[in-house]
Amino acid sequence: MDVPQFEIFRRVRKFSKKVIAMQPINVIPVSEFADFLKTNGLVIGKASEFVGNMEFDLQVKRANLRSKKAVTLKEILDARICKYKSKRSLNRLIEDGTIREGEWYKCAKAKQIMILTSALLRLNYL
Repeated sequence: MDVPQFEIFRRVRKFSKKVIAMQPINVIPVSEFADFLKTNGLVIGKASEFVGNMEFDLQVKRANLRSKKAVTLKEILDARICKYKSKRSLNRLIEDGTIREGEWYKCAKAKQIMILTSALLRLNYL
């Protein structure tokens, strides 16, 4: 495949309207890369190990929710205690009456909807 350079660029130009020049790849020594990872507190590991840590973090978040009197919609979504994935879905629970009138309030400072943890316990989310 001895194609002249200008021929390759002409083909690229047809699709993207830009001429992209090839640049050489810079290579660094492995020991330097390992030192960089160590200094920044990074590690290389299997994804399965990190999934276990993520599950532990969710358990900690759920335990922290139980100790609070009221929580925001974002805290509920971050802890993944229910099947809902958006704030709008949680708002529908309030609109439908699933979360009763006295079980939620709007925070005056942050203008956020706060749901009492007693409501989450009643709905078996905690």
